[in-house]
Amino acid sequence: MNVVIQALAHVPPLRNYFLQSGNGDASASASDTLPQSTELVRRFATLIRRLWNPRAFKSQVSPHEFLQEVTEASQGRFRLTEPCDPVEFLGWLLNRLHMDLVGSGSKARKQPSIITECFRGALRLESQKVIVRTGLEDDDDLVVDKLDHDGRRAGGQQDEFGHAKFNIDKAIKVDQVPFLLLAIDLPPLPVFQDVVADNIIPQVPIAHLLAKYDGTTIQESHGLIRRHKITRLPPYLIIHFRRFTHNRFVDERNTTIVNFPPVGLQLQDYVDAPELNESPRLGSVYNLLANITHEATAGTVRDQSVWRAQVHTRAQREQWFQMQDLIVEPVNRQMLFLGESYVQIWERVHAAEDMADSFTSLPAPQPPKREQRAAA
Repeated sequence: MNVVIQALAHVPPLRNYFLQSGNGDASASASDTLPQSTELVRRFATLIRRLWNPRAFKSQVSPHEFLQEVTEASQGRFRLTEPCDPVEFLGWLLNRLHMDLVGSGSKARKQPSIITECFRGALRLESQKVIVRTGLEDDDDLVVDKLDHDGRRAGGQQDEFGHAKFNIDKAIKVDQVPFLLLAIDLPPLPVFQDVVADNIIPQVPIAHLLAKYDGTTIQESHGLIRRHKITRLPPYLIIHFRRFTHNRFVDERNTTIVNFPPVGLQLQDYVDAPELNESPRLGSVYNLLANITHEATAGTVRDQSVWRAQVHTRAQREQWFQMQDLIVEPVNRQMLFLGESYVQIWERVHAAEDMADSFTSLPAPQPPKREQRAAA
């Protein structure tokens, strides 16, 4: 919970919205300008104001009031005494803050909020069912390859190299899917290693992982073949690297190191958006804003897990800091990729300036339902 709060608190438009309480008045308090919102929103705004208070008496801020409300609002899903997965908490918190700000109705959820203005993007998802044999086909009418058990080759869904492909003669389902974060799969760890390199951790460039969203790379799962293409880039892009896999027998952790540039990440090859060419200021270059890393005992999945948040200042000389609970220490920007990055927040160039005045025109927070207010 701590690393998620620190990462979100360093997103400038989100921070400014709660510092100014959504009405552009920096001198007003959160309790005065958010009286109609839920207790979760008010306590989150109070926590942000305490974190960025330049006249704070102590060098640390207690988040217990906010986390107690999180336990109440999540019905015990997230607790103070039990560690949780940062991605699960991040996804729940963003969706809950959005619903509390715009209301719980079906029409209200489609309204914009500071959450969607910062993080919501969209992608085009094309999918096609894999043709599966039933075993009742007549071998005289169909040339059957005994090694082709799922019928993909006979259905025209496999190329000459054995890779899955779309059959353009069959129906392809196209969906426009909004997202608040992008999930990226890491390549599987090698089963065998050289004797010389038995202690070397595998590495992969972030460009190879983002190829999932180039519109041509195909993934196959659950009887479907899919390909993705981003159609709208958000000002602040959240990327989640899937390091943990669960099955019926064992949990596994992927320790692959992701190589990424802290500045100048180009996403143009993964976006199908004409507005990028129409507006020269609306680009596709991103700089790293926050990085959440994970560390655990070697050879285990979550034993003695340690989560750290790496953020930076925008002073005259940019400097990165690594925070783990009450431990704050500087970190070299060139060494950020050495950790097991789990969640990253990327900021589009000029995003803070472009959104400086946008949150003042957002609709006012909606009042909660009567039973919710009574429970609070």
